[in-house]
Amino acid sequence: MLLSLSSASDFPPSFSPSTSPTSVSARHVLFFFRSIPLTPHQQIYNWFKNTLGRTRRKLEGRPRSAKKAAEKGPCAVARARSPAAAQWSSSYAEGSTSPANAPQPIIQYAALPPPPLQPTPPASIHPPSPQTHHHLSQVITQQLVTDAFLQALDPSTIATMVQSFIIHNPSPTPLTPIVQALFDAVSADSRDPYIHLRRYFDASSYLPSAIVHAGVSGPMAGPRALQMLIRKYSTWIPHPSASHHIPPTVPRNPPSNPSPSLSHEMQRIAAERQRKKDHIQWARIHAAALELGLMNVGRVGDTDNSGYTYAMGRAFSEMMARDAVWENDEVEWVAGVCVLRAVIRTAMRGDRRQRDEYDQLLTAYEGRWKEIKDEARQALVAVTISISLCRSITHSPSSF
Repeated sequence: MLLSLSSASDFPPSFSPSTSPTSVSARHVLFFFRSIPLTPHQQIYNWFKNTLGRTRRKLEGRPRSAKKAAEKGPCAVARARSPAAAQWSSSYAEGSTSPANAPQPIIQYAALPPPPLQPTPPASIHPPSPQTHHHLSQVITQQLVTDAFLQALDPSTIATMVQSFIIHNPSPTPLTPIVQALFDAVSADSRDPYIHLRRYFDASSYLPSAIVHAGVSGPMAGPRALQMLIRKYSTWIPHPSASHHIPPTVPRNPPSNPSPSLSHEMQRIAAERQRKKDHIQWARIHAAALELGLMNVGRVGDTDNSGYTYAMGRAFSEMMARDAVWENDEVEWVAGVCVLRAVIRTAMRGDRRQRDEYDQLLTAYEGRWKEIKDEARQALVAVTISISLCRSITHSPSSF
């Protein structure tokens, strides 16, 4: 082996440049290589090998190999005989008795038993909240159902409330108060009725077959109840019946104090105004139900999605939109144009007859818009007509 040493300082003390290469002992070569500084990676490796490896062998009770034990034997005996080694051994033994330096027990890693399985609730059922427990712990009323819609409770929770209400209020048409509660929620909210009707339909899917409304049971009972009330309130009655608490007719010879008749007249005007608002609100619900497809759900004997089922679900809505524009009261014009917009949105494409008819109806409603005196209703009709015109086939032949 050839060594290249640049200066005398590179040689060990017992080695001189005059010494021949063959006389260099292995101890001199090892001393030379140990004098070369190690890189950080080499230092880390040596520390790991000399420290962690030795500790692991001691903990596992594995002795060193016979070769290394024989090499270390004479050196270990010499160190044991020296006084310094004896002093160091005694001090090490004393220090090792402290809790910090006590030998750590051998940790055996055995297979742990699996944790107990917890029941996982279905994805569609949410854990009930304290607010839900508050609703279910009391007698369910129509007002509580209205609050459930306004608070956007889970559909399964609303379905549970509906079942509890029906148990305490049996009837051939038990879902009628529930639809009335839905109407109250829509009236109290300024948003589109679509949100509440969607939640109502989702809650209806949880109803069991034991709930029967007008001959329809199970999940289809919800849409059936909604359709019945939509048809009931789609016809405007100019002169209200006695059920609306209208005061009796003023006698021919009124008393000298005209204040009672004036208060009755104010009540009549307020009741008439509220009836008109409710009629428009039912038309908005009608339109949202048509767009959701609830007008052709729940029919007895319908098992397919043929064109006949589609036409039957839209027949009532189309007739209402056609007739309302020719009535005398402006509230009917507003209701008719709301339903007409939903009819146009849900129409099938490619029907030229429908396109021409809808174009004529929009023109007729546009003429009625100019005759509306109430500013709020006029604004509502203007917005509805403008949206419908954007979907009209006259301006976009590919819309239908």
